[in-house]
Amino acid sequence: MLVAAVSVAFAVPLALSPYAPGGDTPWHTAVVAVLAEDDPGRFLGAFEADHRFGSYVAVYQALALLARAVGAVAAVNVLCALYVVGLVWAARSLARSFGADGALAVLAAPAAYSTTLEFGFLSYLPSLPLTLWLWALVRSVMQRGPRPRRVAAMAGAWLGVSLCHPFAAAVAGLGAGLLWLCELGRDRAGR
Repeated sequence: MLVAAVSVAFAVPLALSPYAPGGDTPWHTAVVAVLAEDDPGRFLGAFEADHRFGSYVAVYQALALLARAVGAVAAVNVLCALYVVGLVWAARSLARSFGADGALAVLAAPAAYSTTLEFGFLSYLPSLPLTLWLWALVRSVMQRGPRPRRVAAMAGAWLGVSLCHPFAAAVAGLGAGLLWLCELGRDRAGR
C-alpha cells in the first residue's frame, strides 16, 4: 500500500502538469505530434514518417498512437507519469529479488526525478524501469529456475529495453550478465 501511494504521489504532478519537464521535451512532443498527424502535409512536407519500428521509434510510435486520442502533450505527460510508477514498482521487484523489504522501493521515487527526466530524454525513460525489472527477473530465474514464463518475461523486458534505447539495452544486458556471474561465483564459493 505504501509503495502504491508513493508511486502515485510522485506521478500525479507529472500527469497534471501543463507540460512535462525536460529540456528536450518540446522537441520530442513535436515529433510525437508529427507522427500522430493524419495529414503530414500539414507540416509543410518538412517531415516524413516511414512508420518502421526500432530503437527510439518504438517509444515515438506508442506515444503517437496515444496522441491520436489525447494529444501529443498529454501523451508525453502520461509517459512521464507511467515511468515514475513503473520505476518505483520495478525497484520493489528488484529489492524483493534480493530478499529485501519491498517498501525500500519508496526510495526510488525521488530518483525518478532524475537528470534523464530533467533533460527530457523521453525515449530513455521507459528503459529505466524495464532494466530494473529485467534484473529482478534474472535474479528470479537464477534463484528459482528457468521456468518458461520467467524466461519469456525476461526476454520481453530486455526486448522492451532494446526498443527504447540501445545504450540502455547494453547497460541492462551487462548488468544481467554481472548478476549471473556473481551468482555463479557465489555457487562455486559455497561448494
